[in-house]
Formats: sequence, C-alpha cells, structure tokens
Amino acid sequence: MEIGRDEDEEKLYKMYMPAAVEARSLDDFVDRFGSPSRLSLKDKDAREKIIRKLEREFKKDGYVIISMNKSIKRETVAWYGPGTNGRDLVKKFWG
Repeated sequence: MEIGRDEDEEKLYKMYMPAAVEARSLDDFVDRFGSPSRLSLKDKDAREKIIRKLEREFKKDGYVIISMNKSIKRETVAWYGPGTNGRDLVKKFWG
C-alpha cells in the first residue's frame, strides 16, 4: 500500500477517517454495514464479487468505503483494517 502517492490520494485517505468503523475483517465490514438489498448480498456470487472488488481497493488504497446509499446506516462508512476506528486515526493524523 502506497499511502500519500499524491496529495489527492492522501486527502481522500484522511477524508473518510471520521466515518471509520470497526470490523474484524472485510467480510465482517460488508456483513455489518452493507445493505443486503442494495449490495446484492443475498446472492452468494454477487457477494463474493463485491468482496473481491473491495479487497483490491483495500490493497491499493489502504481503506474501503460503503457509500451512504449502499450502507445499512444510510451514511458513508469506511474501513481501514482490523483494529482501527475513526477516533484513533484522526488522533494519529491530526493529534
């Protein structure tokens, strides 16, 4: 993962930190925060396709998001890996 390759990517990485939620894994993140009807999670093949897509995004960017229109919370949520949450990340970067 190459965080901060350019200013825009670093801004995006930091922008979603307040929306960060805790989850044990990417699967847990999708299961807990993804809207089953809007993410097609009821279909096993579609779910696996979504997980693979998010895995690629996580490896590339160091975080993934579920947008507000696809989130069960109806707000954008972000995942930065196991054991992370928004408060810790904001403290780390902004003290």
